[in-house]
Amino acid sequence: MWSHITRDWNEHEKQGLEGWRQKGLIPCQGPRRAFVNGMLHFIISGQDEIAAVGVQRTTEKLVPVPKAAEGNCWRVPGCIAQSQGRLHYINQESDARLSIWVLQDYDADKWVLKDRVKLFGENRYMGWENGFHVIAMHPDGNVVFIVQSWDLKLTAYHMDHKPVRVISTLKEGSCIAHIVPYVPNFLGLSVLINKY
Repeated sequence: MWSHITRDWNEHEKQGLEGWRQKGLIPCQGPRRAFVNGMLHFIISGQDEIAAVGVQRTTEKLVPVPKAAEGNCWRVPGCIAQSQGRLHYINQESDARLSIWVLQDYDADKWVLKDRVKLFGENRYMGWENGFHVIAMHPDGNVVFIVQSWDLKLTAYHMDHKPVRVISTLKEGSCIAHIVPYVPNFLGLSVLINKY
């Protein structure tokens, strides 16, 4: 894992994530990871919790996903994302509505429902086989990126304006698990440091 403090890569496999696995906590596959508040967050497979691992392996935290604190559970695992400096949890309710939650109070694990919308009709469900798959959230805005499995359309849902807009059509056989938001980092470019 890259540390912005030491400006070097740290070895986390043996003591970091491997320690979580020994406790029975296995990260889910796909878009279920986010870097927020200096920690790597990932959804734990088979549980309604999000694990947080500190960059220096000093901070570990378990955050219940929304509804889990109320004794309810989701049909399928959701996905998490960082947007506007906060952790978000995105999932589908049983009636094909997409719900988008924001962790408003990180220390108290207080989730707030940010939006709930029915995007593709009653017969569409989250998950690749069933209809649509949330792949990311815009890091600086209220936009959720979704792939429609029936036609491989990459779409964007803007929470403030409510439209669903087609961005592109993916090629047959595309691996959507590896689509991630691109956020440029210009901190290490000496040409910019010297010029500006």
